[in-house]
Amino acid sequence: AIDAGARQVLVDAGVDVEGRRLGLAFACILIAGMLRGEWAYALGWAVQVGAFRDETVARNWLTEVNRRFRSQFTAAERTVQNASGWYRSRFTGMTEQGARSACATLEERRVTCLVVRPD
Repeated sequence: AIDAGARQVLVDAGVDVEGRRLGLAFACILIAGMLRGEWAYALGWAVQVGAFRDETVARNWLTEVNRRFRSQFTAAERTVQNASGWYRSRFTGMTEQGARSACATLEERRVTCLVVRPD
């Protein structure tokens, strides 16, 4: 627990933001939230390898692409997303560089793909 004296030090050691004094602890929480948002964006890229009307076909294709290109997607999560009746086969949770590199490798082997940026 932080006693009253330590709490005052944190407020006094704070930062001014738009004319308001923010305590150091609060400023750290804000910065951590901003960094978490940047981190989430950095790992929010995806590679879409197909879109199908049948969910089973979408899952099977995702499994097949993963089997053939396992080294490209070691850190990625396999997901099938429903978008108005189309089932999108995607590898998610990638960096931009990782997604672009993986897609380039797939395209070299004539596998169609699409790099998808974070929302």
